[in-house]
Amino acid sequence: MSHCEDVLDHLYEYIHSNDFPSDGGTEIKKHLQNCRSCFSRYEFEQRLLERLRNAGCCQCPDSLKKKIQFLIKQF
Repeated sequence: MSHCEDVLDHLYEYIHSNDFPSDGGTEIKKHLQNCRSCFSRYEFEQRLLERLRNAGCCQCPDSLKKKIQFLIKQF
């Protein structure tokens, strides 16, 4: 799993899962240490999650939810 596309395909799972296979997690971690592009994406995801956690809970329109889901799928 040393290619950027593979790493980015599993980045969300890597960030959010405690049961990520240790060998895959090690490969991703190593890749992030050596690839500035993927590390930047990882940093962005981490910061976004932190801001969302600190923002608390609020209601948003369904149209916004759909737009966000669409944007996430594009990555």
